[in-house]
Amino acid sequence: MIVYEQDWLDRQTYNFTPLVTDIHLGHQWLTSMGEAAEKVGMNLQYCMSLPRHMLTSLEVPRVTHARASTDYAFHLESQTAPQWAIGISSMFVEALGVAPFKDVLWSTENQPDAPYKNSPREVLPEREIAIATLSTGPVGPGDAINYTNVERIMKCSCFDFLLFEF
Repeated sequence: MIVYEQDWLDRQTYNFTPLVTDIHLGHQWLTSMGEAAEKVGMNLQYCMSLPRHMLTSLEVPRVTHARASTDYAFHLESQTAPQWAIGISSMFVEALGVAPFKDVLWSTENQPDAPYKNSPREVLPEREIAIATLSTGPVGPGDAINYTNVERIMKCSCFDFLLFEF
């Protein structure tokens, strides 16, 4: 494992009373996580982070990227959450020296047996791939096995990099 994702930072902060009553505990939690990541040589990704988490990342060099979008599941289930609209949040994340992550994406319209409500579809997989690529952060295909559109995914990949990494 090379990256640990700390997900649901906002909910953990709001719903865990000690984090909203002790002014130092949140800082201690995030910096301790960073120290542990440093000891094992692992990077961190913050997810659903609040500005206070992102500002603390200035003291935690192991935070290399953070999700700059809402959850992809919200987008898939309702098609009303503009999960791909990361312009402002990605500029904030990037200004702090952290790569913005758009969240996972589907490279095809349909993913049979996906664990979401209302038979979700990705109406514009090309848009998802383009935004993920332009974000300058990681690109995370989240397709089911045998439902990945490899041609679309490879449009955001550098073939030379793949040759040397794998």
